[in-house]
Amino acid sequence: MAVGAGGQANAEAIAAYRRASIGTASPTGLIALLLRRAVQELGRAEEILAVRDGGRPLPMEAAQAARRHLRLAQEILSTLRASLRRDLEHELPARLDALYDFAYWRAVTAHARLEAQACRAARVALEPLARAWDEAFRD
Repeated sequence: MAVGAGGQANAEAIAAYRRASIGTASPTGLIALLLRRAVQELGRAEEILAVRDGGRPLPMEAAQAARRHLRLAQEILSTLRASLRRDLEHELPARLDALYDFAYWRAVTAHARLEAQACRAARVALEPLARAWDEAFRD
């Protein structure tokens, strides 16, 4: 389906808004944005892959779209892991690392096997943390 000029302008406006939101977010706000986006991308991939889990074959375009969402989720999770303060003498960074690692490898599995269940496992694991960050660190 082709996107008309109005749709293209709308997409560009949304992209500009997202860039501005990211550029002006505090460090804690950025983590909240990244977590929310990871959950969204996993959810989008899960919706696409649910067709396959229903026993029907997945069209190639749908598989490609699901893999794009999963790659983005993996990139976000890698960024979140890299941002952890491992120098702190506290158990929280290690626990967050374990959570991000679990979600990352579930996303890798979903990408390789085109499995909605693996997406769901990653999304469900991250949702409580994403909600907590949204509530605790609203900009």
